[in-house]
Amino acid sequence: MLAMSKPGEVYPGVPVVRDLCDPESLAEFGWALFRHWEFTGAPLAEKWTIAQLALTGDDGTVRRLTPVIRAWPGDNGHGKAVIGLDVLTAIGTDTALMHLNSIAQRVKYQGIKGQAQARIEELAAELELSAERLADRLVPEFGLDAAGTLTLDYGPRAFLIGFDEHLRPTVADADGKRRKSLPKPGANDDPELAPAARKRFATLKKDVRTVASDQLARLEQDMLTGRRRTAAEFREFLAGHPLVGHLVRRLVWLAEHEDGTAASFRARRTARSRTPPTARSSSPTPRRSASPTRSTSATGWRHGRRCSATTRSCSRSSSSPVPSTPSPARSARPGA
Repeated sequence: MLAMSKPGEVYPGVPVVRDLCDPESLAEFGWALFRHWEFTGAPLAEKWTIAQLALTGDDGTVRRLTPVIRAWPGDNGHGKAVIGLDVLTAIGTDTALMHLNSIAQRVKYQGIKGQAQARIEELAAELELSAERLADRLVPEFGLDAAGTLTLDYGPRAFLIGFDEHLRPTVADADGKRRKSLPKPGANDDPELAPAARKRFATLKKDVRTVASDQLARLEQDMLTGRRRTAAEFREFLAGHPLVGHLVRRLVWLAEHEDGTAASFRARRTARSRTPPTARSSSPTPRRSASPTRSTSATGWRHGRRCSATTRSCSRSSSSPVPSTPSPARSARPGA
């Protein structure tokens, strides 16, 4: 049935069987088919084995397929890479679109980069957004709380995961003491919770690593071009985003008012409970819908070296207290 399916023309029996299968097992089955195709020489006549990943795959499939897509053009596999992009688009989860956007931003092969950009632009057009505004909306929240942290439950003990100025994960124990890394489960830890928490941390590190390089590059480009955002977009997708907010709070921003005046500010740090993490004390906040929404606010914010007629520098330090954002302005940008 998978072999008889085509993009946009799924064999009628596939959805029925898919609904009866365990999603994780189905994803492993689909990946096994794909790997078998690779081991038998990756014949183009059987390229349906790539496309079927859109029907059987999940976020785990996305993470394994993306490096393959990036490498294919260097091995005369541009056509296969294009099908791979279609798979990411069809899976359509936060993780899939994040990796699709990453390929559109950073890959050395211009052909596949252009194909990825075209898909991002198509998605943006459907939502009446620019590609830049869509990119703001494609950063997953990764189950972080409003303070941008995650509590990993080992049963009798728990660990608080945060992020530094490069979005590298940090680990603290119940006493607030920083650790070099998340410890391995011990004999006294819960035999189910602890391994699951450690596995989640490993996945989080990989996903955030993809986001971090993209977001750092995008914010730097925004500074150079003086990009503006509406106030609503700034609050929801930058300052209010549990992951991106770690970067935003380390920048100085400029709010431009309707009367032509401007004021620099630092985004407010989300209040964090000082109660040490304990077992089963925290659950992830619900993820925001992956579907972008269009903002109609006239207020905007911008950051960057070129924030006015005078060139200014951008601060990346966040050791001092962060004041609250000023009253709404017409436009704003990152500056100093």
